[in-house]
This record gives sequence, structure tokens and C-alpha cells, in this order.
Amino acid sequence: MKHVKGRIIAKVDIEQKNFVTFANGMVIRLERDYNNLDRKYTAQTLGIVIDAENIPKDAIILFHHNSLHETYQVLNHSNLSGDDIASGIKIFSIMERDVFFWKMLNEETWNPTPSFATALRVFKPYEGIMLGIEPKIIKDVLYVTSGELSGKVVKTLKSCDYQITFRNEMGVDEEMIRFRPNGDEEREPEAIAIMNDLTNQVKNGKLLVGISIKDAKPLNELVPIH
Repeated sequence: MKHVKGRIIAKVDIEQKNFVTFANGMVIRLERDYNNLDRKYTAQTLGIVIDAENIPKDAIILFHHNSLHETYQVLNHSNLSGDDIASGIKIFSIMERDVFFWKMLNEETWNPTPSFATALRVFKPYEGIMLGIEPKIIKDVLYVTSGELSGKVVKTLKSCDYQITFRNEMGVDEEMIRFRPNGDEEREPEAIAIMNDLTNQVKNGKLLVGISIKDAKPLNELVPIH
């Protein structure tokens, strides 16, 4: 099975995201789609490449949460075994522009596809005398962790901090933020200015970075970003 221009052929385990693995190896089902309208959290966003122009075969990919619409599904094929079909694995032709990251199974670092970069949100910590006050997010500002702007804080267009949630190889939820610093053929650049003052504050520990308020930390306390 071969891709056509602008598409990536991938096999996707529709049910893979609806489980969670504990540290002791026990696996339980997690019903994400119950009273939850956030499709970035509920919909499957992970698959394995069958054929693509710029991504190796068998690479893991992360894609947009609306990519598994029935109109993208490939039918009448013989590329899956009976066991695969019974377990819920299906084949989709996903648009290249909707695939954000890829990596091989034995690798740790995710590779952004063209146009995309990883980032963290930026938070201002509370500086008063009261205890337990959470930091506040600085809206439309991101600390870039990949690409040519890596290590810099940038001002973005409105709502460019798209957060992708997936169940990783260890069976637990992982989250990443992606944005288009330089835009693409259809969209304008989302990074509109480099904020040198905020970059210095992040590097000096005066501002925090993270995915959410709960994990916001000074830059020097972060584990390596993948």
C-alpha cells in the first residue's frame, strides 16, 4: 500500500488510548469519552506509519485529533491480519499537514514535522506573602523547545498553544504543545515576536515554564523535553 502526495498511510489502534498502565504493570480501561467534549483528550492521536514520503516506515506519529474521520479510512485492503482487525486496528490516509511529530519505537526524542515546533507555556509566579497561590499563565506567549527558535520566549497569535494528549509506549498519558512558528502554505506564522526580556526572566528562574499550572517549574528544574 502506497501513499499519495500530501498523505500518510498509517495503521491506528482505535482503542489504544482507552487504557492506562500502572507502575506495577496492571492495565485498566479508561473511558475517556464519557461526559468529556475535549476531543484532544478523548480521540486517538497516535499511529504507526505504513507508507509516507518524509517519515520512515514503522515510525510512530502524533496527529490531529480529527484525523480519524471515516472519510480518511482505507477499506478493502489486506494489510492487516485477522487479529489486528479483531483488536480494533484500522488503516487511515492522514493528511501530512495534520501530522505533528514522529519517532522510531526505540527513540526517545520526537521529531517535529516541517512547519511545527514544540513549546511550553510561560507562567508568572505569585510573589506575595500568602502561601499556596498558583502562578498565572502569560497568555499567547510560549517558550520554544525545538527548531531555530529553541530556547527563546516568543509572542504568538491568539490560541496557538495546541496541546496534544496521547498514551505513550509505557501506557501512560503524555502531553506536548505544538505550534507553527513560521506558518505554512495555508497559515501565517504564529510566532510574531521574540521576547528577549521574558527569555531572560525564564533563564533566570523569575518565570516558570510547563504544560499546565500543576507542572510549571523554573527552567533549571525541568527534565529534558521530548
